[in-house]
Amino acid sequence: QTVTRLPNDGELFVTWSEIFTPDGHGLHDVGILPNICTNQGLLVTAATIHMSILGPQGLQQVARASMANTRKLVAALTALPGIEQVFTGAGFHEAVLRFDQPVRPLIDALGADGIIGGYALERVYPELEHCLLVCATETKTAADIDHFAQRLATLMRSATAA
Repeated sequence: QTVTRLPNDGELFVTWSEIFTPDGHGLHDVGILPNICTNQGLLVTAATIHMSILGPQGLQQVARASMANTRKLVAALTALPGIEQVFTGAGFHEAVLRFDQPVRPLIDALGADGIIGGYALERVYPELEHCLLVCATETKTAADIDHFAQRLATLMRSATAA
């Protein structure tokens, strides 16, 4: 440990330490692989920095854009045959949609095209069979939403024809 005297009569203490694995191997100059806790900490740090940069007004703009984009996505998807919105009460930027066919194959096919299609709710809510939780954040454009809807329509037609 070193102590540095500061001009305002304060002191700065700096402590060095070595980290060892449970079996006694030092990690100095070796490093460790990140685990889930490290990743969570990094995500929290990144989110905190992002929100700090946005400020209160910027955060409101992001929230409004996310809500508007989700409404556009829901409108585009429920315009397709075989899809309906399950809950119509107040919400933020997620919606539950019920399909007339299993959603897992649709999610997989959309994923193969680089589209995150949503979350199949039947895994945790069996009563919501064939239901998908969807959202569209502030980063999505009208073209992204149209592409999602068009690709989903094609996949649903293919599944029905098979």
